[in-house]
Amino acid sequence: MDLITKSFDGRFRWIRVVPSEANRLPSANEQKPTWIRLDLIEEVRRSVCFGGGDDPSTEYSIVVRTSTGQYHPSLNLFHRKDADLVIDQLLDIISEARMP
Repeated sequence: MDLITKSFDGRFRWIRVVPSEANRLPSANEQKPTWIRLDLIEEVRRSVCFGGGDDPSTEYSIVVRTSTGQYHPSLNLFHRKDADLVIDQLLDIISEARMP
């Protein structure tokens, strides 16, 4: 997994992302990476890239949403179980960033 975060005071505060565009795979070559604050993420979900339904070979990207847009925190594509593990890990990091 390639989640890249920045830490301050021993806690993760920022995550590197690329903008999410409809009908496009995440790419650092075509979309300029930027940093967003973890505590501003409102939603984390998987999005189908290849396949669909209950097909075990379906591949997903991870998408996070903030008030300013949707972003990919990883350039990788994942099968469902792996995508769910990445989402769980990211939700834990986000929760930690929101702690006072």
